[in-house]
Amino acid sequence: MANPARVSEGTDRPLCSVRHPGPSTTSRPGPGFPQQLVPVASTSRGPSTPHLASDGLFPGLPDEELNSLLSASLADSTRKAYSASLERLARLGIRPPFTQESVNDLLLQARQQQLPFSMVTQCRAAMTKYNSLRDLSNPFENPLTSGLVTGFKNLARKETTATCRTAAPALAYAMDTIATSALSTSTSVEETRQAIGLFLAFVGSLRPKTLFNVTPEHITVSNNQVQITLAHEKTGNRMDQLRTLRFAASASNPLCQMLDWLLGQQLPANLPIWPATSKPQLLDLLRRHHHPDDRTDIALNSLRPGGASCARLFTSLDQVKQWGNWTSSAVDRYLRSTYTRPATGTILHQTMSQIFAGGT
Repeated sequence: MANPARVSEGTDRPLCSVRHPGPSTTSRPGPGFPQQLVPVASTSRGPSTPHLASDGLFPGLPDEELNSLLSASLADSTRKAYSASLERLARLGIRPPFTQESVNDLLLQARQQQLPFSMVTQCRAAMTKYNSLRDLSNPFENPLTSGLVTGFKNLARKETTATCRTAAPALAYAMDTIATSALSTSTSVEETRQAIGLFLAFVGSLRPKTLFNVTPEHITVSNNQVQITLAHEKTGNRMDQLRTLRFAASASNPLCQMLDWLLGQQLPANLPIWPATSKPQLLDLLRRHHHPDDRTDIALNSLRPGGASCARLFTSLDQVKQWGNWTSSAVDRYLRSTYTRPATGTILHQTMSQIFAGGT
């Protein structure tokens, strides 16, 4: 979870403050609900004035002790993230208790202001948790509401995919020049390390989050095999999974040469080599090596589709799925038909052809 924003003193109330919202004014949506994506006058707008509950979730306990118990039920980082989301909702004019109208209002403003779907996901988690702690209904459980959220998610995915689809082919040029820089003795140690990270993320079809958690102890280079253990992976609907990349070790494989150099730098074994704080430097390096005729808004999330598209030119679709940890046809959304096979003799061609030797 991203570092949550600090909650200002203007927040209406902390997430775990025990309140009783009073009578609900929410009515079940009629057939026209999907068309009613407009802000409506309801308890979801404007200041809320709920009352303390003497007969709330834990009858007989003083309110202070009850608040303390609920606060202790959440990790500090989780509580801060929820509170930051509640503050964000308050800035949008959406305040508890949360109803289906609150969700309606959130989605409308998210589309109008072009807010990322990740923000909607964070707000959804906070709204659901807030209501559940007060024994209120989940405002997202209605099938029509769920359909609206799914529609928002699919639209956001198409827009993101369109950006990556345009940017991905430019990576073939960038990756080869970045790899050349990584292998050059005239490149600074810091830039060499960043260049290796970008090249590994491309070749390994890694998500940025996965790259940010690779440590030296996750990389093993023996006489005949390279093994890289990856954490914080997503497999289907399961998050924070582990997977392992394995390929033959060879002195003629440029990636093996890079990893050999990297392990020789005596970096702390259990600390990320490319932590999330290095994202600006990684992105700057990627854009500096971009072809001048290509678009400049390429991002780190283009590395995964770019690497998968390049790998497909050297091996079968099944092996690409296994390599990139795809368990379904979702891989099809990542593959770009505009890719062409890297020129023979380039660093990218040498790396891919050796990793996927014998592939079709």
